[in-house]
Amino acid sequence: MRRLADEFDRDPDGFVIDLAHTATTMGLSYTKGANSPFGKALHRCVMFGLAQPTPDGFVVRRRLPNVAQRHLSRLPDDVQRAHYEWTRRTIQLDRRRIEQRLVELGVPPTAAARASEAAALAS
Repeated sequence: MRRLADEFDRDPDGFVIDLAHTATTMGLSYTKGANSPFGKALHRCVMFGLAQPTPDGFVVRRRLPNVAQRHLSRLPDDVQRAHYEWTRRTIQLDRRRIEQRLVELGVPPTAAARASEAAALAS
């Protein structure tokens, strides 16, 4: 999903993705069919409501809910740490965007900084 989000950042109106290349860059083999490792990964995205098949591809959610702690606790410690660091960086990036947008809308910079910090802490 992160790879798809990166693609949407580059091309928000949609894009064509090379499935074989994407699969191999993720360390998955690619063969056509739902039983391939990459096909199973796509199926899980659909199963958890992150993507939906369409006649000409998939539509995917641009914003995802947080991963439940019960799921995170099942992951190896290094993956949990990587996830924590990724979410921390993501929140900081969003915080900067929120602050910038508030200033653009005329909110005083100090108030914008406080509001964006509160939003980041609340998420």
